[in-house]
Amino acid sequence: MSSISLTSGEVAGQRRFAERGRAVIGIAILAPFAVAGLFHTPLGESQPWLKLALDALGWAFFVAGTGLRLWATLYIGGHKGKELVSEGPYSLCRNPLYLGIFLLVLSIAFFLGSPLLAIGLGLALLVYLRATVASEERRLQARQGAVFDEYCARVPRFWPRFDGFRAGEKLEIDLRTLWLEARRALRWCAIPLACELVRLVESLPGWPRLF
Repeated sequence: MSSISLTSGEVAGQRRFAERGRAVIGIAILAPFAVAGLFHTPLGESQPWLKLALDALGWAFFVAGTGLRLWATLYIGGHKGKELVSEGPYSLCRNPLYLGIFLLVLSIAFFLGSPLLAIGLGLALLVYLRATVASEERRLQARQGAVFDEYCARVPRFWPRFDGFRAGEKLEIDLRTLWLEARRALRWCAIPLACELVRLVESLPGWPRLF
Protein backbone atom coordinates (compact mmCIF):
# COMPACT_ATOMS: atom_id res chain seq x y z
CA MET A 1 0.00 0.00 0.00
CA SER A 2 1.45 3.34 -0.99
CA SER A 3 0.98 6.55 0.94
CA ILE A 4 0.97 10.14 -0.18
CA SER A 5 2.48 12.88 1.95
CA LEU A 6 2.08 16.57 1.37
CA THR A 7 4.81 19.12 1.83
CA SER A 8 4.21 22.11 4.09
CA GLY A 9 4.01 24.26 0.97
CA GLU A 10 1.30 22.05 -0.55
CA VAL A 11 -0.70 22.09 2.68
CA ALA A 12 -0.36 25.89 2.88
CA GLY A 13 -1.46 26.10 -0.75
CA GLN A 14 -4.57 24.04 -0.01
CA ARG A 15 -5.36 26.27 2.95
CA ARG A 16 -4.96 29.42 0.85
CA PHE A 17 -7.25 27.90 -1.81
CA ALA A 18 -9.90 27.15 0.85
CA GLU A 19 -9.60 30.73 2.14
CA ARG A 20 -9.92 32.25 -1.33
CA GLY A 21 -12.82 30.01 -2.27
CA ARG A 22 -14.81 30.38 0.94
CA ALA A 23 -17.00 33.22 -0.40
CA VAL A 24 -17.77 31.38 -3.67
CA ILE A 25 -18.58 28.17 -1.80
CA GLY A 26 -20.77 30.05 0.67
CA ILE A 27 -22.70 31.77 -2.15
CA ALA A 28 -23.13 28.44 -3.97
CA ILE A 29 -24.63 26.93 -0.81
CA LEU A 30 -26.87 29.91 -0.13
CA ALA A 31 -28.17 30.48 -3.69
CA PRO A 32 -30.73 27.65 -3.92
CA PHE A 33 -32.14 28.44 -0.47
CA ALA A 34 -32.40 32.14 -1.32
CA VAL A 35 -34.17 31.46 -4.63
CA ALA A 36 -36.56 28.98 -3.00
CA GLY A 37 -37.25 31.50 -0.25
CA LEU A 38 -38.44 34.05 -2.81
CA PHE A 39 -41.24 31.73 -3.90
CA HIS A 40 -42.10 30.39 -0.46
CA THR A 41 -44.95 31.92 1.51
CA PRO A 42 -43.32 33.91 4.34
CA LEU A 43 -44.16 32.98 7.89
CA GLY A 44 -46.63 35.44 9.35
CA GLU A 45 -48.07 36.59 6.03
CA SER A 46 -51.59 35.79 7.20
CA GLN A 47 -50.86 36.08 10.92
CA PRO A 48 -49.96 39.63 11.97
CA TRP A 49 -48.94 38.55 15.48
CA LEU A 50 -46.39 36.09 14.06
CA LYS A 51 -44.97 38.68 11.67
CA LEU A 52 -44.65 41.09 14.59
CA ALA A 53 -42.80 38.43 16.63
CA LEU A 54 -40.44 37.65 13.73
CA ASP A 55 -39.75 41.35 13.16
CA ALA A 56 -38.96 41.71 16.88
CA LEU A 57 -36.53 38.79 16.68
CA GLY A 58 -34.99 40.28 13.54
CA TRP A 59 -34.40 43.60 15.27
CA ALA A 60 -33.03 41.81 18.35
CA PHE A 61 -30.48 39.91 16.25
CA PHE A 62 -29.68 43.03 14.23
CA VAL A 63 -29.07 45.24 17.28
CA ALA A 64 -27.15 42.51 19.10
CA GLY A 65 -24.90 41.86 16.09
CA THR A 66 -24.20 45.56 15.47
CA GLY A 67 -23.61 46.25 19.16
CA LEU A 68 -21.30 43.26 19.55
CA ARG A 69 -19.17 44.33 16.59
CA LEU A 70 -18.87 47.89 17.91
CA TRP A 71 -18.00 46.60 21.40
CA ALA A 72 -15.37 44.23 19.99
CA THR A 73 -13.89 47.04 17.89
CA LEU A 74 -13.37 49.13 21.03
CA TYR A 75 -11.04 46.40 22.32
CA ILE A 76 -9.39 45.10 19.15
CA GLY A 77 -8.91 48.45 17.39
CA GLY A 78 -5.23 49.20 16.90
CA HIS A 79 -4.17 45.86 18.44
CA LYS A 80 -5.15 43.35 15.77
CA GLY A 81 -2.11 41.48 14.53
CA LYS A 82 0.12 43.06 17.18
CA GLU A 83 -0.95 41.54 20.49
CA LEU A 84 -3.45 39.10 21.89
CA VAL A 85 -6.62 40.79 23.14
CA SER A 86 -8.37 38.71 25.80
CA GLU A 87 -10.59 41.19 27.65
CA GLY A 88 -14.10 42.52 27.19
CA PRO A 89 -15.95 40.58 24.46
CA TYR A 90 -12.74 38.64 23.76
CA SER A 91 -13.02 37.08 27.20
CA LEU A 92 -16.44 35.69 26.25
CA CYS A 93 -15.44 34.17 22.93
CA ARG A 94 -12.39 34.36 20.66
CA ASN A 95 -14.22 35.77 17.64
CA PRO A 96 -16.86 38.31 18.73
CA LEU A 97 -16.58 40.23 15.44
CA TYR A 98 -17.58 37.15 13.47
CA LEU A 99 -20.28 36.27 15.98
CA GLY A 100 -21.64 39.77 15.35
CA ILE A 101 -21.72 39.08 11.61
CA PHE A 102 -23.48 35.77 12.28
CA LEU A 103 -26.22 37.53 14.26
CA LEU A 104 -26.57 40.31 11.69
CA VAL A 105 -26.92 37.95 8.76
CA LEU A 106 -29.40 35.69 10.55
CA SER A 107 -31.56 38.74 11.25
CA ILE A 108 -32.32 38.72 7.51
CA ALA A 109 -34.12 35.38 7.82
CA PHE A 110 -36.30 36.72 10.63
CA PHE A 111 -37.12 39.94 8.79
CA LEU A 112 -38.15 37.93 5.72
CA GLY A 113 -39.94 35.22 7.71
CA SER A 114 -38.09 32.51 5.79
CA PRO A 115 -36.97 29.28 7.49
CA LEU A 116 -35.44 28.15 4.20
CA LEU A 117 -33.28 31.24 4.07
CA ALA A 118 -32.31 30.73 7.72
CA ILE A 119 -31.01 27.24 6.89
CA GLY A 120 -29.12 28.48 3.82
CA LEU A 121 -27.60 31.43 5.65
CA GLY A 122 -26.59 29.23 8.57
CA LEU A 123 -24.85 26.67 6.33
CA ALA A 124 -23.12 29.31 4.19
CA LEU A 125 -21.91 31.20 7.26
CA LEU A 126 -20.58 28.05 8.89
CA VAL A 127 -18.51 27.26 5.79
CA TYR A 128 -17.25 30.84 5.44
CA LEU A 129 -16.45 31.37 9.10
CA ARG A 130 -14.85 27.96 9.57
CA ALA A 131 -12.29 28.69 6.84
CA THR A 132 -11.72 32.29 7.96
CA VAL A 133 -11.45 31.67 11.70
CA ALA A 134 -9.25 28.60 11.32
CA SER A 135 -6.83 30.54 9.13
CA GLU A 136 -6.63 33.51 11.50
CA GLU A 137 -6.16 31.30 14.54
CA ARG A 138 -3.31 29.41 12.87
CA ARG A 139 -1.52 32.71 12.35
CA LEU A 140 -2.17 33.78 15.95
CA GLN A 141 -0.86 30.46 17.28
CA ALA A 142 2.28 30.81 15.18
CA ARG A 143 2.91 34.30 16.62
CA GLN A 144 1.74 33.86 20.20
CA GLY A 145 2.55 30.20 20.86
CA ALA A 146 1.76 29.00 24.38
CA VAL A 147 -0.02 32.25 25.28
CA PHE A 148 -2.58 31.66 22.54
CA ASP A 149 -2.90 27.97 23.48
CA GLU A 150 -3.78 28.96 27.05
CA TYR A 151 -6.29 31.50 25.74
CA CYS A 152 -7.94 28.86 23.54
CA ALA A 153 -8.20 26.47 26.48
CA ARG A 154 -9.94 29.15 28.54
CA VAL A 155 -12.18 30.93 26.01
CA PRO A 156 -14.50 29.22 23.49
CA ARG A 157 -14.01 29.89 19.79
CA PHE A 158 -17.47 31.17 18.92
CA TRP A 159 -20.31 30.67 21.41
CA PRO A 160 -19.84 32.94 24.46
CA ARG A 161 -19.14 31.67 27.95
CA PHE A 162 -20.06 34.40 30.41
CA ASP A 163 -18.46 33.03 33.58
CA GLY A 164 -15.00 33.97 32.32
CA PHE A 165 -15.75 37.63 31.58
CA ARG A 166 -12.87 40.09 32.18
CA ALA A 167 -13.31 43.82 31.76
CA GLY A 168 -9.70 44.93 32.23
CA GLU A 169 -8.41 47.92 34.18
CA LYS A 170 -8.27 50.33 31.26
CA LEU A 171 -9.31 50.57 27.63
CA GLU A 172 -7.35 52.35 24.92
CA ILE A 173 -9.61 53.28 22.03
CA ASP A 174 -8.34 53.61 18.47
CA LEU A 175 -10.67 56.27 17.05
CA ARG A 176 -9.75 55.55 13.43
CA THR A 177 -10.67 51.86 13.72
CA LEU A 178 -13.84 52.71 15.63
CA TRP A 179 -14.85 55.20 12.94
CA LEU A 180 -14.30 52.58 10.22
CA GLU A 181 -16.54 50.10 12.06
CA ALA A 182 -19.15 52.81 12.61
CA ARG A 183 -19.21 53.39 8.85
CA ARG A 184 -19.71 49.66 8.31
CA ALA A 185 -22.54 49.76 10.85
CA LEU A 186 -24.26 52.42 8.73
CA ARG A 187 -24.12 50.03 5.78
CA TRP A 188 -25.63 47.28 7.92
CA CYS A 189 -28.65 49.56 8.30
CA ALA A 190 -29.53 48.62 4.73
CA ILE A 191 -30.45 45.11 5.95
CA PRO A 192 -33.91 45.87 7.42
CA LEU A 193 -34.67 48.31 4.59
CA ALA A 194 -33.76 45.75 1.90
CA CYS A 195 -35.76 43.04 3.67
CA GLU A 196 -38.80 45.30 3.83
CA LEU A 197 -38.45 46.00 0.09
CA VAL A 198 -38.27 42.26 -0.66
CA ARG A 199 -41.40 41.60 1.40
CA LEU A 200 -43.16 44.44 -0.43
CA VAL A 201 -42.28 42.89 -3.81
CA GLU A 202 -43.39 39.45 -2.63
CA SER A 203 -46.76 40.88 -1.56
CA LEU A 204 -47.54 42.20 -5.06
CA PRO A 205 -50.56 40.60 -6.75
CA GLY A 206 -49.51 37.77 -9.01
CA TRP A 207 -46.20 37.04 -7.28
CA PRO A 208 -45.76 33.26 -7.70
CA ARG A 209 -46.03 31.03 -4.61
CA LEU A 210 -44.72 27.56 -5.36
CA PHE A 211 -45.13 26.26 -1.81
